[in-house]
Amino acid sequence: MKKLVLAFISLLCPLAIQSRTTYIPTYRSFISIMTVAGDTLNKEEYGGVSLSVMTEKFCISVVHEEMTKEKVRAIKRKKAAAGWMAASTILSSVSALSSGSLIGFEARTANARLSGLMTKMYANNAKAEQILKVQIQFQNLSPNEIMVADTERGLVWYVRSGGCFVTELENPDVAQLRISEVGSTTESPLYVTACGGSTIQKEEIFFENDEIWIATSADDDLYKYQLPKEREYYLISKDDFSQQPISYEDFKRIKKQN
Repeated sequence: MKKLVLAFISLLCPLAIQSRTTYIPTYRSFISIMTVAGDTLNKEEYGGVSLSVMTEKFCISVVHEEMTKEKVRAIKRKKAAAGWMAASTILSSVSALSSGSLIGFEARTANARLSGLMTKMYANNAKAEQILKVQIQFQNLSPNEIMVADTERGLVWYVRSGGCFVTELENPDVAQLRISEVGSTTESPLYVTACGGSTIQKEEIFFENDEIWIATSADDDLYKYQLPKEREYYLISKDDFSQQPISYEDFKRIKKQN
């Protein structure tokens, strides 16, 4: 049994010495402002950590939770725990099958079931860590009170002049808002569609400095069988996590300049 444990651990060791990876978010935000007649006043889409659209009377923003180093470490810890617990489940199952007594078999079987349950919990917690929060932030820039009504969820906010409010969305989610001045008989309401969402991808880091990463997806093993020129490279900003595809020649040029 000891030899079996050592052999299994030896299979896991290469995972710890592979090249550096990290978890990088891809953000998507969209804001559209329309009149009662259906005319679009403003429409914006962005892939960074926040998006704001300002009118004469208000400013509305979609703001995402930032991916911090602490969150990356939390994801890696929980995924590692799930991996080791899965290994424990396998070893407990093998031990149960090789047990010579009925009591020993039942005890080891119970341990294997518990390890399997813990594995699922760790895996679910790791997935939960990869869901980032999304907020809608609203600021009243006018001298009058503004009413903001969420027409989908039935929520209403009254925002004083200079005031603001924050509400959280699911990830991803869409908010349909009706915005009007309180007591006004001349101003028509505006209708805002604001949505946001994000995904977190495990990335293989080929280069980084204080401002950028150059990466490719580490969840797709296909790149391991491709020549460097055939891989898809992405330049990712550390400031707002926006991404843009680059060629292999661009990758070499940036690396050489640094």
